[in-house]
Amino acid sequence: MTTFCGGSYLGNKTVITSAHCIAYNILELQVFFGLSELNYIHTPYMKNGTRVKAIHIHPLFDPLSLSNDIALLTLDDEPYNISTIRLPDNPFFELPNTSLSILGFGYTSENDYMIEHQLQIGEVIVLDIRNFITTYIDNTMLIAGDPRLNIHSSPSISHGYTDACKGDSGGPLFKNNENNQDVLVGMTSWGYGCGEEGHPGVYARIYQHVSWIRKMMNMS
Repeated sequence: MTTFCGGSYLGNKTVITSAHCIAYNILELQVFFGLSELNYIHTPYMKNGTRVKAIHIHPLFDPLSLSNDIALLTLDDEPYNISTIRLPDNPFFELPNTSLSILGFGYTSENDYMIEHQLQIGEVIVLDIRNFITTYIDNTMLIAGDPRLNIHSSPSISHGYTDACKGDSGGPLFKNNENNQDVLVGMTSWGYGCGEEGHPGVYARIYQHVSWIRKMMNMS
């Protein structure tokens, strides 16, 4: 079985991705950098990637609730000429209505059956958790989605919302800051359907896990 997920490069031979992507699929794990299309690598064996030396799944990861859905991959080699993404210094970019970006090769609708060949980018906002049913949301997660999902939006718009979908797991939810640096705010984790009214995407909160991430990177 081949599992395909996104990830972000933090430097020091470390890639961050979702724990649920790799918790049960750790054989022949490889990382591919800088891809904007998949045509030339999407083969049954996905060869010629960067090999993974070690896997670190967050010790409190819960595969049922997807709480603490974070994992770090330590690579055999430092990738060449690859930009890093910054970890957040504070939770400022988690404030409701903050505009963020998402990236991935995932499905463009819930009814798709193939990942996209071209890298997709979308714009979402952090949503106020108080405006949605949040039975399964805990403090290791945040929700974000199409600005039209905001409680103040027009109720006549009921479909076609920007959202992450199947195949986008582990991909970044990020902000380009005032210094033109990309800051990792979250990672695509789970959701009900794709782009549906009342069901925004759920993302692993990075700021919640910064101490653990830095500790593991320093041990690498």
